[in-house]
Amino acid sequence: MNKLNAEKALIKYQEMKSIIESEGYKLLSKQWEGFRGYYDVECPRNHSYRVQWPNFKRGARCIKCHHENMANDNPNFKGKSRDVHCSEMDIKFKTELTNEGYTFDDDVEKYKNNITKLNVICPNNHDWEVSWNSWSSGKRCKKCFEDRVRKDTEEIRRELDLEGCQLVGEYRGALKTFNYICSCGFPSKTRIKDFRNGTRCSRCRGDRNREKLRDSRIRKLQEWEEQNLGVSEKEKNSPSRE
Repeated sequence: MNKLNAEKALIKYQEMKSIIESEGYKLLSKQWEGFRGYYDVECPRNHSYRVQWPNFKRGARCIKCHHENMANDNPNFKGKSRDVHCSEMDIKFKTELTNEGYTFDDDVEKYKNNITKLNVICPNNHDWEVSWNSWSSGKRCKKCFEDRVRKDTEEIRRELDLEGCQLVGEYRGALKTFNYICSCGFPSKTRIKDFRNGTRCSRCRGDRNREKLRDSRIRKLQEWEEQNLGVSEKEKNSPSRE
């Protein structure tokens, strides 16, 4: 390292050390290792851990302190070791899986954390992997979902065919738009709720709007003729004054 780079590295190291120590931490590493390098740090509770400088600036702090705070602040963790918590979550996760008809190898599949996936078999005998985070958020067997989507797709395809339209691609649910070719031949997209309410492509919508405007103009013209020409006929047919 040349003199200029050494000076820059020293400045970076001193800046990093100043920021780390301002938060009550100690920087144990003695030199600048770059932004991708790992640095030994000691937290205020004397726990040592390694962290990259950008991650520390983004808020990465001592994981041991985090677990201790979780145990103190959250009644579900209070007074429990991590092993006890994992054991309780293992029972909870597997109980919910069993209640919905999912099976698994109890001796092999163990809960480790909320993102670790367990190998399970769904009620329709599809192999699937799922974590606690995914399961608790409502996600279920992907293969079953795909089969259900294919079934729904065929039903929606038949419904569009009855209206002279053609479904393009797959139907993904009531809240998502799907692509289709309108009866006029113009490609468009919509939701099934809007389609059932009569919404069609922009071309058809424009034609309907033009038709409504034309009908409105004709109706106004007829009203004007009734009011004005009708009065003229009455005046013409009325007896003249002597």
